[in-house]
Amino acid sequence: MRCVYQCEWDRHARAVLRYRFPGIPLAGDITLVKGDDIPNADVWVFGSPCKEFARCNVRNRDQGIEGGQSRLAWEVARLLSERQEFERPGFLLWENVGSVFDSPFAEGVDEWLGELAKLGYWDIQAHLLRGIDVGIPQLRDRWFTLMAGRELRPSETSWELVHKSAFELLTDVDGPWMQDHQRVAILGRLRRRYAQGKTEKVLAKYTPLLELSGNEPAMFTGNLSWSPTNGISPTLDCTGAHWVYLPGLGIRALTPVERERLMGLPDGWTETGDYEPWARHSDIRKRNGGQSPVPRGQRIKMTGNGVIVQAAEVMGKLMLANLGNSLEVAR
Repeated sequence: MRCVYQCEWDRHARAVLRYRFPGIPLAGDITLVKGDDIPNADVWVFGSPCKEFARCNVRNRDQGIEGGQSRLAWEVARLLSERQEFERPGFLLWENVGSVFDSPFAEGVDEWLGELAKLGYWDIQAHLLRGIDVGIPQLRDRWFTLMAGRELRPSETSWELVHKSAFELLTDVDGPWMQDHQRVAILGRLRRRYAQGKTEKVLAKYTPLLELSGNEPAMFTGNLSWSPTNGISPTLDCTGAHWVYLPGLGIRALTPVERERLMGLPDGWTETGDYEPWARHSDIRKRNGGQSPVPRGQRIKMTGNGVIVQAAEVMGKLMLANLGNSLEVAR
């Protein structure tokens, strides 16, 4: 497949895309894009923000696709409606979190899918893929929803699985290690965040944060995922609240490279960006624009927001199987 257009509003993510995919048109705010701005293509792939769908969001997750960020999925329907029918892509592929089809969101998602069906995308297949399903030792359950204006044929798509432990992906970094007062602070945040009847259950699960001293490595995250012995990483998020316990050494946060590996990315994929001129930035390289290092926190954010490469590849194979040999993947 050949990429012909991209859209991303985050400044740092845009810089990485520009560096890794030079020459590809790169839009910013999706709400400002017009239907005719997008080159003809056989496939549109998109992933609207998951904030109002995410189970770890304890504030406004009940809003679903009508939330302030998640409702950007509706922009796809708008863009399609602004194009002539013969100029619309043959396939749509929507990626989102594993909770996107939970019952609280069903009505809103059905309405959105119904609107896309009116625009010609009436055959819908939803595939739940986790990292461990495609050979990456991370849970990360994600729905890949494929929509088409033709009957989608079942595919014999297959892929090779190479099972490995998340601990095999660790680098030789030996710090900084978490101090005891930091562990206490984490438990304090959990108390405040998951109060109202859940505190006792949460603390029972997370007491080991203060007591880890065994012979088995462990991984855990602030979003209540815990993997003591099976070598599978909990789902990465964009906050950096993801740690590894190594016997005899202690607890430390995962490095950006380790997070890249847990997304199936090559080492250093998010390390460098090609920035647009950034007025008044303290770093002259970013102020003038051009290639510049991406801050660590932004690399963490990108891997938390990203898609596991191998899962995207599986869906690509499925689409190719349905396109047939007579069609180009991108025109």
